[in-house]
Amino acid sequence: MKSKIMSDLILKFWPKDDSTENNIEIVKKVFIEKEIIGNEVEIWGRTAHKSNKNIRHYFKPNWQFAEQYFSNTHVIIKGKGYNTVFRGIETAFLDRNTVVELHNVDGTISEWKDFVDLLSEITGVEYEGNWGIS
Repeated sequence: MKSKIMSDLILKFWPKDDSTENNIEIVKKVFIEKEIIGNEVEIWGRTAHKSNKNIRHYFKPNWQFAEQYFSNTHVIIKGKGYNTVFRGIETAFLDRNTVVELHNVDGTISEWKDFVDLLSEITGVEYEGNWGIS
């Protein structure tokens, strides 16, 4: 099933340090078990998952309309992902394994520590996240 994405703004999560581990399958398995992701869809020629009912519990604010907000969010779990990170006055270009992207989010989310903690727990690798443009 093809899905249309309205926003180029994405929330991206990646291992803080370089890792040779590729944990795509275990991340998908746990996300499905915890009802964070649902059915597969295709966006921009890539396989993604529609978000599921429990994704909202990992982000703040968990406001009254969170379920409706996240119903249009798509999750892509990539074997390899790239990101530019600004740390103080330095810029780093990161090439990481097992990157998770949330598409069709509009910047309303203000905190994602619980999601980062979940990814770190699943993979055994410390994660971080931030806004980016697809």
